[in-house]
Amino acid sequence: MTDGLGGSNVELILDYNKRKAKATLNTFLMHTSAGAPLMKEIADKTGGRFTIVKNDGATIPGDMYFANKAKYDKELKE
Repeated sequence: MTDGLGGSNVELILDYNKRKAKATLNTFLMHTSAGAPLMKEIADKTGGRFTIVKNDGATIPGDMYFANKAKYDKELKE
């Protein structure tokens, strides 16, 4: 678990998952894009999906977010 703001060792999570759990990890952020690269990395490397949930409950798929960060970052700050 992480708040996406750092302090989490992504490689530790991925290594443990690869050795023990072999789980697909879907990651999400609530109302922010802080930590998006870390959450995307975890999802990508485990076959999961990364999603951002906006203030109004609408979702932004991770690939769409990274394709147009400026647009979505503005929406998240409103």
